[in-house]
Amino acid sequence: MDRINRAIQGKDDLEQMMSDVLDEVLSIFDCDRVYLKYPCDPEADTWIVPMERSKPGLAGFVYTQDIELPMNPAMEEMLRILKDSKGPVKFCPGTEHPVNKYVMERYGFQSMLAMAIYPKIGKAWKWGIHQCTHPRIWTDEEIRLFQEIGRRLEDALTSLLMYHDLKARENKYRELADSITDVFFAMDQNLRFTY
Repeated sequence: MDRINRAIQGKDDLEQMMSDVLDEVLSIFDCDRVYLKYPCDPEADTWIVPMERSKPGLAGFVYTQDIELPMNPAMEEMLRILKDSKGPVKFCPGTEHPVNKYVMERYGFQSMLAMAIYPKIGKAWKWGIHQCTHPRIWTDEEIRLFQEIGRRLEDALTSLLMYHDLKARENKYRELADSITDVFFAMDQNLRFTY
């Protein structure tokens, strides 16, 4: 968790934070692929993968930033399972949730560990890791660590999404203020000019 905390701390760039965390997770779990998908919503028409990391030599999942992909019945079912679960879900051979054949072939993995994470702004995200080269049964220790990292990511996403929302609102306010031809100013309670 120290490595994850270091990857998150002091970042105000959402993409850089996600990139650093996913690089660490790829190394810690020695998995083939790690990613964040948005939204984790079976009712959504489309979804994107804003960030992913894969081991060298493995094809990427669907990391084409800002490309919306259509929802399909297999993905809807998987997202429902994640939303109904209180923690990580194993999609592995021989478990309660075997890997859906369509999804496995389409996205090139044999085992997956995933969970829904809920930042306090926006919709839920899907946080997951794939084992592509062989089936893998995740240990209880790996599942607990994965869940803790997910909770940490949830908090970091909340902070950075709120920060970016605030910056966007601030920029809109500044554009509006700069376009007004009359003179105006803003002062704080100590009668100091703030704008």
